Amino acid sequence: VLLDKGAKVDAQDKRGRTALYRAAAEGKDEAVRLLVAHKSDLNKKADDGTTSVLETVIFGKMSILKMLLENGAEADVPDAQGNTALMIAAEGNAYMPNNAPLVIALLEKGVKVDAQDSSGRTALYRAAAEGKTEAAALLLDKKANVNQRANSGNTPLLEALTRGHITMVQLLLGKGAEVDLADSQGNTPLMVAAEGNAYMPNNAPLVAALLAANAKVDAQDSSGRTALRRAAAEGKVDAMRLLLEKKANPNQKSTDGATPLLAAVTGKVEAVTLLLDSGADANLADANGVTPLARAAEGAANTKEQIISLLRAHKAR
Repeated sequence: VLLDKGAKVDAQDKRGRTALYRAAAEGKDEAVRLLVAHKSDLNKKADDGTTSVLETVIFGKMSILKMLLENGAEADVPDAQGNTALMIAAEGNAYMPNNAPLVIALLEKGVKVDAQDSSGRTALYRAAAEGKTEAAALLLDKKANVNQRANSGNTPLLEALTRGHITMVQLLLGKGAEVDLADSQGNTPLMVAAEGNAYMPNNAPLVAALLAANAKVDAQDSSGRTALRRAAAEGKVDAMRLLLEKKANPNQKSTDGATPLLAAVTGKVEAVTLLLDSGADANLADANGVTPLARAAEGAANTKEQIISLLRAHKAR
């Protein structure tokens, strides 16, 4: 009725949103169909740079997305932060727990697979971060660059690892991800996996997957720390055992002269035991002359005496 009375089809509210934009966001198929028929601008941007296509994807409105694309809406227009519809679809959200159909619809329109947002992240990177394996596989089938770095130097593999997505890690490695590509601080996937975090309380399977892909065991980050040194500091004994089985150097010093043993003696009893049994030198001091025995004496009260006893049993001075 309003359109028949001459209402302006592309009028914008205070946020720059048109009637089409708002109908698309709410999944109002019939309203969208009418607005399209009355030649509403399918690519009109709101003040934040989003379009009806972007808003439709954000809210997971598959039928409206198809309608817009079939009527000529541009599928690749980014918002002010460089987010494209494909990036948003690949990442997924609570409105689209099954995001693969949206990704397929956009890929069928020939969208740019390796476009980057303002942080340098591609659709594949963002899918990897969220563990969206099906979406990632679709992107890789379209030749998405598996090693494309974001502005931070992170790759999809590093991001998947950091979030603890083992299935995604295996997919990316199987599709040619370079296992030793480091970020801007020199962190390699193996270092990140060995250290662990809240997303991967059991980090051993991730370490095993990287070692199976021939990751460099004794690579060092910008502080000279190896994967073993970082695992030792966190007491990740299962990861340490895997690294040592691959001949990781238990006496490798970081830039400050600290060894994996020095990182462990402040309270990681199992890590200390494993390192000493694997050939760690109980007397190697750091650049300031601090020995494992001296560092242990400053450690946690509940483990200090046990660690000191272990060190002395290995002729620590």
